[in-house]
Order: sequence, then C-alpha cells, then structure tokens
Amino acid sequence: MMREIATESARMPKNRRDIQNCLDILPQTWKKGVEKNVIERVRKEMKTIWPVTERTEFIDKEVTQMFKIRYTPESKQKKVPFDQFHALVMTTEPGEEEGTTVKKTTLLKKLGPRWMKERFDRKFLRMVQTASSRPGMYLKWIYIPVGDARQDEKPPSDLVTKFPVHYTQKNHDTCLFKSVASALHHLNKKQIASVISSMATKYMYTPVDEQLNKLATIAQEHDSDLLVTKWMTRKRVGKFNLKTETSDRWALVVIPLGGDGGIGHAITIVGDLIFDSTQSHALTLGKNSLDWCCANDHGFESIYMAVKFA
Repeated sequence: MMREIATESARMPKNRRDIQNCLDILPQTWKKGVEKNVIERVRKEMKTIWPVTERTEFIDKEVTQMFKIRYTPESKQKKVPFDQFHALVMTTEPGEEEGTTVKKTTLLKKLGPRWMKERFDRKFLRMVQTASSRPGMYLKWIYIPVGDARQDEKPPSDLVTKFPVHYTQKNHDTCLFKSVASALHHLNKKQIASVISSMATKYMYTPVDEQLNKLATIAQEHDSDLLVTKWMTRKRVGKFNLKTETSDRWALVVIPLGGDGGIGHAITIVGDLIFDSTQSHALTLGKNSLDWCCANDHGFESIYMAVKFA
C-alpha cells in the first residue's frame, strides 16, 4: 500500500507534489502545545520548496511584515461574500518606557486574490487555497516561507573595513554562530572560534534565545577563561548600553530589533567593528551600518538581546 502511494506521488507533476508535501506536513504546526523546534522544522522544509528567487518580494512593507496567511473562499453558508486571503502582520510600537518597543500582531482581512498573486508565488497561494478545502484545515494559519537573503547583497563601500570575516554563513541561516566565531577569530581566540563555527548548522533552526544560551554553554565548556554576560530579559535589556558594553577586548553578539519588528539576524561587535557573517569584511560600527544590517525601510531601532564574551 505504501509503495502504491509513493509511486502515485512520484507520478504527480512537481507543482502538485510540492503542494501535497506541504499539506502533509502543515498539520504538525497546528497541534496544541506544539514545540518550537517542530514549527521550525516545518518552516525549514517549506523554505526548500519555496526558496528565495528573483521574484521574492523584499520591498513592499505590506508583504514583508506578513508572517502567516490563510484563505477563505466565497460561501453564503459561512457568510463570506467573496474569495479572500487573511494575513497576520508583525509591527512594533513605542513602549511605555522611553526607548522601549513592543511587538504587535495585526489581522488583515479581505485581501483580494489578484493583489496576492502579484506579490506571492502562485504555487504557494494554490497550496494555501487547497488547504482551506481540506478537512480540519479551514481557517488554519500557514507560515509564509521567506528566506534571509538580502535585496542588496553589498553594503555601501564607506561602511566596509579591511578586516576579514573569517567564517561566513554562505547560504545557511547561521549568522549568530558564524558572526561570533569570526569575532573571536579576530581576537586571536582561534580554537574556540573554530569549535563554535563547526557547530553552527546544528543549531541554526533553534529559537534565538536557545541559540544564545547554547552558544554561551559551548564557549564556557571549551574556554574556561571566557567570562559570559547575558542581556536576555526585557528588564536586563532595558539597562543595556551599547556604547559602554563595546570594547576591542571582547566580542559582543547582539540581536538587533529592526523598525519593522524583525529579529531575524545576529551580528557580533568588537570595538568599532561589526562582524556580519553575510559579508566578507567587517563593517564600521555606527547607525548606518546597524540600519543596513537590519535590512528594512525603518532601519535599526534597538537591541533585542545580547551576550558578551570577554
């Protein structure tokens, strides 16, 4: 029986097979109490089916802030007047305390199929539409598979220094581990740098807080002389001062919070150098470089989390 199913799947056109594969794995993300690593694994698999291409939308703010969508077809019985998509959008707003921000999720309704087709891969939208007609899938949210590729691959030349980034991430989402490894290599801590770099792909789909904690553990296990300081809670981050916590004697990895609410990148600072593992050479530390690293129209807003290796 299993062989017959596999043979039938193999005979499907690739577009239909991709859609079917997604519909098979998506229910894992809807289970009550689902663990983060399960969601990340499904998102990773979807990302391989819908990779970044020349048509991937990076500029339209209304699109880049979306992180989940669903589809509701016209139905008199369910009082849906016309075919439409819904989307969840992540934005940031000023917090109650000065210099703080809070993330806000907003529901967008009645997005027309024509508008969506101009901005998303049509095969992906067909999968979302197909899901709405499957038992148990109606009104279920589906993550939008967006990669970490940049619209502008190279930063302005006046931001680039002569200092090399020893460990680059290439096509992997390993910015946190690779940037720290490169910074420690620059500080001539080459052994621990090599260890951290070698473990990067193992943890690249782990949530950012777990990555930071794991990184700190690995660093201390392999170099007992390293002093690790963390800023990973709202209270701790509220007291964090980037100017006083940077030095050419230690590595400071930070998760920048972009003006669009994004926290999808990590960079490591040594003195006045930024080690961004998407680049071959370090950038100068400053607002323009931080804005560029955040890769959005609103630039850099604040620090979301940070860990110092001194």
